[in-house]
Formats: sequence, C-alpha cells, structure tokens
Amino acid sequence: MAPLAFTTALTSAGDALISLTGELDLSGAGPLEEEIARVVAADGIGRVLLDLRELDFMDSSGLRMVALAARRLSADDRALVLVRGRDAVQRVFEITRMSDHLTFVDDPEQVGPAGDTIDLELPSTASAPAQARGVLDGIEDRVSPERMRDVRLLVSELVTNAVRHAGGEAVRLVVALTGTLLRIEVHDPGNGFELKPPPDDPLRASGWGLVLVEELADRWGIDHAPRTRVWFEMD
Repeated sequence: MAPLAFTTALTSAGDALISLTGELDLSGAGPLEEEIARVVAADGIGRVLLDLRELDFMDSSGLRMVALAARRLSADDRALVLVRGRDAVQRVFEITRMSDHLTFVDDPEQVGPAGDTIDLELPSTASAPAQARGVLDGIEDRVSPERMRDVRLLVSELVTNAVRHAGGEAVRLVVALTGTLLRIEVHDPGNGFELKPPPDDPLRASGWGLVLVEELADRWGIDHAPRTRVWFEMD
C-alpha cells in the first residue's frame, strides 16, 4: 500500500495541475485538501486540474475532498477539472453519481486556454432565449455545425425554463469552452425544483425541455445552492 503523494505544477494555460499517486483515504485527504486550499488562495490561478491517472485507490474520504474543492472553486467562479483515473477510482464516482456533477477529461492536454468563457446576465423577459442563442455566435467557429445546432436548442430550452418558472429580473448564462469540452450553465434566483419523470403522454403540452437536454447532452445536472443552476456538457 503506497501512501498518497502529490505534486503541483502550473500549466501554460495558468491552471494548477495537482497529480496524485498512491492511495487516497482518510490519512491523505487532509493534506491534499490543504494543498487545494493553498492553490485556490494563490493569485493568478485559474482552474484546478486534479490528475487521478496514477491513483491506485480512493474511498469516500476522497469524494469528500473533491466535493469540497468543487464547491469552493464554484463559489469563486472557477472550475475543478478531473483527469479520469483507473477503473477502481472511477467506479467510486459512478456508484455515488458524483460523476454526473463533475467535469472529467482523459488527458490534461484536453484542457485548453481558460479565456474561452462567456459570462453575462440577460433580462428575464421573453426575448432572453433569442439573446442567449445569439451569444453563442462567439464560439461558433470552434464548434462543429451539428454540435452547434444542439447547443443552441438546449440553451434556448434552459433559458426559457428560467424565465418561465424562476421569477427575478435576470438570468445568468455561462458558456465555457475548455479544449474540446463545452459546458453551459444557466443560473436563476428561483427556489429550484424536484426533477420528476415526465408524464407518459406523447401529446403533453409541457415538460419537453429537459427531455431534450437528457437526450442530447453528454452530462447534465441541477444544483440548488446558493442559486438554482442547471448545466450541461458536451464532449
């Protein structure tokens, strides 16, 4: 059994890359959490990349550390990106469904420059979906036409839901293109909602938006703190 060891390096994109080896359990989670806190507090650091490829073992202590890091970075409008580990490690994320709410890549080289991000607020009016689709013109030259077609549709659906159901004066749209990974977030001031299976009615008048998201996105999810955030990712 090899104890946890890690090294931290700065990538050319200005991100912190923390590479792990050995076994991540209770004994190693504390020091790693302290290292992530140190990196997050450092000036000039963008995203944090956690490289799990050489990790032999991880239990729920590792899950706790990853969840805390993701929340801390999200609160600071930054991102945690995980480099996929071996089957024994990935299985822990999949069993707990945490993999549905985290960003994974196969190699750190897939993470491109951090500057490819659009973050703005749209007025919560009937014109917001069209404005949101127009915002996507800024990434159109780096996304295939077929993929762009689906992205425009899903962004329109999520912004429409936020305008219809959340109330408030504005909807926040975040578009992040990280290498080949595209992540879209729609934030609103609503109280959130409980996700329920759609009624078994092929001619129902509502409930189709999230059906489209489920069908077309590679991953998606809903977070409720501190505001409601619905997000999806496409590889």
